[in-house]
Amino acid sequence: MKKLLCYCLALALLGGNVLAAQRVQTKHSHYYEQRVSHFRSLPVKNKCILFLGDSITDGAEWGELLSRKDILNRGISGDTSAGVLDRIDEVVRHQPKKLFILIGVNDIAKGVGADIICQNIFSILQYVREHSPKTQIYVQSILPVNDRFTKFATLMQKASLIPLINKVLENNAERYQYIYIDLYTRMADGAGKLREEFTNDGLHLLQPGYKHWAEVIRKYLK
Repeated sequence: MKKLLCYCLALALLGGNVLAAQRVQTKHSHYYEQRVSHFRSLPVKNKCILFLGDSITDGAEWGELLSRKDILNRGISGDTSAGVLDRIDEVVRHQPKKLFILIGVNDIAKGVGADIICQNIFSILQYVREHSPKTQIYVQSILPVNDRFTKFATLMQKASLIPLINKVLENNAERYQYIYIDLYTRMADGAGKLREEFTNDGLHLLQPGYKHWAEVIRKYLK
């Protein structure tokens, strides 16, 4: 695990060469294509607060939850780091004031290596920096999961990658000019599992989970 962590950190040093290497068209789900098509048809909302990620982001009504009218939700259920990279141009067209990103758990479930996940995330951040330089970026840690639930057995077998990737994201905040938000420790129980009151399937969140998440990030919205 330490060797893999060092490899991920080494990838972070690739700088400008990372993005070009990873912008490869990926096969996406019908839902992904439907959502991206819809997002691209909507008007630009300059200086918004934008939430970007997969089903965990997609599942919240962020504007209502945080009592804000300037929030856009760009979560897509099932999305991966490569999927976000393929659609990041739609995000930066809004020139968001703040960008909250959480991605990676579906990559883990699909068997994508931690090195590629980190590489893709840094490529996403680099693209935002280049095309929307005034955007304040917040990278949120991948959430813990709970293997007491049996629905996502394949993911649970690979869950040890989550804290490893989170450590890489935490360590590279200064280099890539983002604020790292540690949701993992704030949403885990004493055994490092997603708190049972936050979920009904071991991965996705119930209302108490979203409420807790909102309380953690509320201070960053000012």
